[in-house]
Amino acid sequence: MKLRDRGLSAGGSSLVMLGVLLIAGSSEAATWYVKADPPHAGNGSKNRPFNSLQALEARSGPGDTLYVIQSHGVLDGGIQLKDGQQLIGLGPKVTVANPHSARATLTNTSGARYDGDVIRLAKNNVVRNIHIDNAFRSSILGINAENPCIEDNLMTNDMAVHDLPEIEGPPPSTCSGTTCAGEWPNGYILFAPQTNHFGAITLVSCGPDARGTPLLDPQLQAQSYCSFLGAPGSIADAGTVDIKRNVIRDSNSDGIMLIDDTGVTSTFDVDHNVIKDLSQDLPDPTTIGITDHVVRSRGITLITIDHSVSNLELTNYDASNLSPFGTFAADGLVFLACGYSPLVDADVWDVSISNPFLTGDNANGDSIEIQHHASADGILNVDIRRAHLSDPASTNVKLIDAANPQNGTYNVSISDSVLSNRNTNGIYDPVTNNNGNEDAQIRYSGTEMPQTKAINLTVRNVDISGLGRGIGLRVAPTRTVNTNKIDQLHVLVENSSFENLTGEAVYWSQSSSVPIGADGGAVIDLGGGTLGSVGNNRFVNNGVPGNLPPGVNPAGIDPVAPVDGDVSVSFSPADVVPDSRIYLFAEHNYWGGGAPVISTTPGGAPITDIYFTPPGVVFEGVTDYLTVDPRP
Repeated sequence: MKLRDRGLSAGGSSLVMLGVLLIAGSSEAATWYVKADPPHAGNGSKNRPFNSLQALEARSGPGDTLYVIQSHGVLDGGIQLKDGQQLIGLGPKVTVANPHSARATLTNTSGARYDGDVIRLAKNNVVRNIHIDNAFRSSILGINAENPCIEDNLMTNDMAVHDLPEIEGPPPSTCSGTTCAGEWPNGYILFAPQTNHFGAITLVSCGPDARGTPLLDPQLQAQSYCSFLGAPGSIADAGTVDIKRNVIRDSNSDGIMLIDDTGVTSTFDVDHNVIKDLSQDLPDPTTIGITDHVVRSRGITLITIDHSVSNLELTNYDASNLSPFGTFAADGLVFLACGYSPLVDADVWDVSISNPFLTGDNANGDSIEIQHHASADGILNVDIRRAHLSDPASTNVKLIDAANPQNGTYNVSISDSVLSNRNTNGIYDPVTNNNGNEDAQIRYSGTEMPQTKAINLTVRNVDISGLGRGIGLRVAPTRTVNTNKIDQLHVLVENSSFENLTGEAVYWSQSSSVPIGADGGAVIDLGGGTLGSVGNNRFVNNGVPGNLPPGVNPAGIDPVAPVDGDVSVSFSPADVVPDSRIYLFAEHNYWGGGAPVISTTPGGAPITDIYFTPPGVVFEGVTDYLTVDPRP
């Protein structure tokens, strides 16, 4: 540093300024380089890069920029970033590069360092253009990592070193109290009731609240999940989490796992990510003795616990082939609310979730699952737009109560979307998922707890076709009856198409011993009703009993009989109705060109279009119908 003469003449004040300049200069961010295969350890400069992640970590400071020079070698051992650091890979764009090209590649092949995580986040980190391969645990792990930016990375072969028993640990049947023997470090289960793996990207944030008591789920950790993972402390707000343009594939873990716990607020911006080909090398769990639980293999999972608030914008997401054949849950996107007063606000649009190999669990493979799991007064707000959901093992969109939640609210809207099950333009593919049960395409399951506070479902401009029902309850060999008390049921459907379904297009059957609509009413508005539906729906060739299309193997689907028409709303038994009513409206729709056939006698399909049971179901009839198909 060179001082001008007039600066020196300033006496003591110049010396003070000199000290300030020296301090400022020493705190400036630095730039460091590392490369996998230089013959000698360098000093971290571009021409003499470090040759290990350990040296890079030791020399770098907060706010520094760390460049990984492209190479055919791999840097092993993992790295813990410091606050404000950026870790950037040089060379080709790893998500699209030739697989044999030199690129910035990191790994952590054992659990000896950082439990096998490859990159651990601090606060305000950027991770960009890194190929993370063969992680022993997570590719990227952040605990209370505020404002991370994870973009343009490739993650492959996560946890590929493990066999299935190593991943799962002992089965949940060995759990006792609040501790499960299958959790880390004895296995890789992070949230025990769901038997989740760590994801390729795993972000856990915990707020200042104490764990809610009593524990609504005995397997929920008594401390926050941050403390459980060895990181005490909390943050009130995780800031904005950017996860963009990453590719996760060929791994034995979940894709992205996001957990908000004990009163934290998080805002996630998740855009243009691809997750595919998960757990393909794992065997069917039942063949190796895992018979008391389902192994999860899921694309993106958001778990919101105990007063936490999770805000998610998920856009341009492409998920496919998320588990092999067997008792796996191949869910594409999961929202799970647990504990006291969790709140999720999610905006999901331009997503494609598919199961082209027709594999997965026989009851839990859902394109999108929206779940209250052992929650009290939880709220799930999920808006789905422009989604293409196809060929799940079970359901395309599932609303589910599990582990005895209390007073959960579902506010779910689906618009401008296509939901299908082995059906293209009305023509069935002769191959079906013989391992799964083709279910209702939009389904509510609430048999574990006597009360759900509200279900507000809006379906606009959605095409639904294929095997199973359209909207309603689970398909079963006999008529499925909802036994859950629902204070408010509002279902609005307009400008939508239901075609070539093997079950009813719209189905609800309420147990007459359980009230519905006590607070806010129970309304199914398909047109002209109190919820404001304009109708304009089309019902074409649905629910023909025993008449599966040519070439469809019935072994892979649930039985479709009995079927009572396109629309079936009933109480069971019909003659014992509590102080409850379901109001059904169905004006201004297309029923094949004429007036719909209406019946109060079950088993009338294919002649019956609308079946209902008075007096519990209040239906005013249809005076306005379309004679011309709105979508020929």
